[in-house]
Amino acid sequence: MYTAVLSLATVCVSAGWFWFRGIPFAKYYIAGWGIIFLAVSAGLVVELVGYTGIQSIDLLNAAVMLEAIIMFFALTQQVNGIRVVHDRQQQEMLGLYRDRNDEANKLLHAEKERLSLLNKYKHQLEHIASVSHDMSQPVQSLKMTIEALALTDNKNPYTQTLSTSVDYLDNLMAEVISDAKTEYHAQQALIPLNEIFRESVEQHRRKATAKGIQLHYLDSLQTIDVSRVVLQRIINNLVNNAVSHTHSGKVLVGLRRRQQALCIQVIDTGEGMSEAKIQDLLKPFISENTDQRHYGLGLSIVKTLCDESGFIFDIKSQPGKGCCFSILIPNGR
Repeated sequence: MYTAVLSLATVCVSAGWFWFRGIPFAKYYIAGWGIIFLAVSAGLVVELVGYTGIQSIDLLNAAVMLEAIIMFFALTQQVNGIRVVHDRQQQEMLGLYRDRNDEANKLLHAEKERLSLLNKYKHQLEHIASVSHDMSQPVQSLKMTIEALALTDNKNPYTQTLSTSVDYLDNLMAEVISDAKTEYHAQQALIPLNEIFRESVEQHRRKATAKGIQLHYLDSLQTIDVSRVVLQRIINNLVNNAVSHTHSGKVLVGLRRRQQALCIQVIDTGEGMSEAKIQDLLKPFISENTDQRHYGLGLSIVKTLCDESGFIFDIKSQPGKGCCFSILIPNGR
């Protein structure tokens, strides 16, 4: 009995230390074992005084029952606490997805406005060049007429004035056409894919090196007429996901040419995914496990950007055999 009392005292001291250190639900642990300690102490007193109205074992059984009730309540509180934390994490993940989705939509909206204004500007330049070109035809006819008049009456001062004015007008229209042509070609700047690949790879180089992963890209001389911001963000998301879910081997970024299209690919030797999991991860607001906190969010953003940009997003993968993410850009723009 004395040994039991010593053990209980040790347990109570430990529980008090847990409480002091702020360990959750330590107070219930202390209360439960404190009741048992008091029951054992009362049983000792009963045996020492020789009181036969109650047995020490009855006191201990009652204390154990009460301790079990307290522990059940503590367990219920802990489960509720876990549920609250899980719900809060779930809401944080949903909020994060909404924020990133809103950010992607704002980016796409801004890019559409930029492209719309750029197209309007190009059309204006084309219109100016076209009108100037059409005007040059009657101006040339007028010049020929003035030259013919000069041959018949070269002493007429009006003929010389008209010739000078028409020459000025002709030079002015030629300059307008030249400026419009130069400005139009300046707006047709193409994006070198090699720069996009290099920037994405260098951005994730340190993370890949820390995991012992080889991260490379294949050089390409291809240029492309798309939004640099959108394409950079798509490739960054894919490279980040590939590096995050590859534990050994390598990640490769490159370009393949398809019939009337360009195919940008990010290939890894990571854990891979089943077809069912791929379809789930492409849906918004999926966050059932830790993998989807990375894959689901990133891939959903990529899919949104591709859909809005007119690209085709495809994933080929098998569990344990890595992934191949493809961005097909029609017509090789």
